[in-house]
Amino acid sequence: FEIYFVFAAVWAFGGAMSITSGTDYRKKFSQYWKDTWKSVKFPHRGEVFDVFVDQAKHEFVSWADIVPELNFDSGSMNMGSITVPTAETVAIQFWLDNLLPNKHGAMLIGGA
Repeated sequence: FEIYFVFAAVWAFGGAMSITSGTDYRKKFSQYWKDTWKSVKFPHRGEVFDVFVDQAKHEFVSWADIVPELNFDSGSMNMGSITVPTAETVAIQFWLDNLLPNKHGAMLIGGA
């Protein structure tokens, strides 16, 4: 189950990185990780943050594969109260759902 350790390590060491002064440090970290640590293979496309471990298959799957469909009724719902699901929001929700119930804090960074 080395894949789970690698997944956790990637997010622990690189998850807080962001784009600063035009430099995408998450992208740089992703390339560094793929070039340096080769025992667990990440998909060639995308970054190491674009995937999670499917617990049934024990392999990396794209967050984009599990983005829920948005059901929006413009007649009864205000668009300002909707969070549009994306691969990024699904990843954030995964971490919040796993950290907060176990009383572990989470710090969200990046542009608002």
